[in-house]
Amino acid sequence: MELTAMAERAYTHALDVLKRFAPAPIERLLFVAGMRVSMQTNDERLFPEFTRQAVRRGDPAISWRVVRDYGTQGELAAAVELESDEVVAIFFGTGCVIAADRNRGEIVSFISENVSEREYREMIWPLLERLTLACGSCETPQSEMELHAPAGRV
Repeated sequence: MELTAMAERAYTHALDVLKRFAPAPIERLLFVAGMRVSMQTNDERLFPEFTRQAVRRGDPAISWRVVRDYGTQGELAAAVELESDEVVAIFFGTGCVIAADRNRGEIVSFISENVSEREYREMIWPLLERLTLACGSCETPQSEMELHAPAGRV
């Protein structure tokens, strides 16, 4: 399977205009904000080098689906946040949307291909961490984790 070519093609499907089912074939179990997080993505560069990869197996506390949307040219703008008791949605103009379901422990994000690695690391990642904390509580001691720093990543 040629992952790079597949990931960089714009996902389109006539019955999925919101791109809810865009392929996200790369999955890792991470340690983020004191919690085990299962992160699925279609862009390996979205795993920052400063994250910790979980060593201990077990059910993740939070599920992330972070999709690089290669079909959009949106730019980041000032964040607009909408919140209810169960759901938080954050919009960065047409460049990024992040939604978190507190009850289900799920975070979904779509990021334009124009969003740089620096913008992702400095603006979007901190919000993913904050939303992770809002979705649950700390559970995995840091002593059970190891530093994960793949070469050439954010």
